Amino acid sequence: MGFFQRLLDKRIERFGQGIARTLKASFVELENHHQGEKRTQSWLAGQALSTRPQWRKVDDSEFWYELGPKAKGYREVEGEDWMNGVVKLENSTTLQNVIDSVIRIELHWFVAQEHETEERSRMIDLAITAAREIGC
Repeated sequence: MGFFQRLLDKRIERFGQGIARTLKASFVELENHHQGEKRTQSWLAGQALSTRPQWRKVDDSEFWYELGPKAKGYREVEGEDWMNGVVKLENSTTLQNVIDSVIRIELHWFVAQEHETEERSRMIDLAITAAREIGC
């Protein structure tokens, strides 16, 4: 692995950790603000996501990444929601699920678009692993 590859990997790790830190901070602040109210972890995670730039809340359980194909009105990609730049919340959705989805979507549709699919997948895995070290 060359110097520039290691540099890129460190940047990707910090990217994943940054997403985890900001969403976790928003989540904790919202949790404290709504203390005493019956709010699910899924609802709090969605509210935390709505504070992130370039994310649009479509309804209480669906968020679109503005640089993704769904928000731009393009033909949807066959496969999982994240491939279309969409995060759908269910009652069982955790903050870690949202963080993982945001990393996949933002890396796939913005940061790593010029990279081949295999390299993009490696970068996503690297960022998610680094984000999970933050602990949510």
